[in-house]
Amino acid sequence: MKKSSPRASPSPAGRGRAGAARGPARPARERLLDAAERLFADRGYNGVSVRDIVAAAGVNLGAVPYHFGTKENLFKEVFYRRAVPLQREREAYL
Repeated sequence: MKKSSPRASPSPAGRGRAGAARGPARPARERLLDAAERLFADRGYNGVSVRDIVAAAGVNLGAVPYHFGTKENLFKEVFYRRAVPLQREREAYL
């Protein structure tokens, strides 16, 4: 019986090895927030579509409703992600 090498048949654990060299993949939610923040800053809320955001984040179209519900909720999360730590920092100085 011929032995097969571990590379001949990649297991689910082995498929991620190329990505492991670069570090763990960022969750889709974080990629969406980063992409939305960049696009909203460049084009404004009305100048960006959900399709623009998911394309920039490299996720599928269903990721926005899954994680945020609406584009408006995504916008709020982008805002809160920066505002909440800033507010905590301000409170610490008081």
